[in-house]
Amino acid sequence: MPVMDTPLLDLSPRQLRRAADIKERIDTLRDELARLFGTPAEAEDGAIPRKKRTMSRAARAKMRAAQKARWAKIKGAAQPSEPERKPKRKMRAAAKARLSVIARARWKKARAQGKTTL
Repeated sequence: MPVMDTPLLDLSPRQLRRAADIKERIDTLRDELARLFGTPAEAEDGAIPRKKRTMSRAARAKMRAAQKARWAKIKGAAQPSEPERKPKRKMRAAAKARLSVIARARWKKARAQGKTTL
């Protein structure tokens, strides 16, 4: 807002009242304009309140990995090329056979009831 050259003390009460009325009209019109455009009204200091930004999990994971890499470089530690994976779990043949027998019995019972899906 432009700064006025006339000090407020030099204005008459009538001029002050008129200035206050104009300011109220400006505020009312600004609020109406904000409602039309669907934007939040300006705050008292003239700044528009902003929504809080959120980051996706993927973005946070990338940032975390980059920070770890920076710290590893600073500390002189070697970076692992790939994260260490646990070995794939294997099922014994006897357990597979037992589960197969159970599944066959379940399907036999379902077919006897006329079902095509479980």
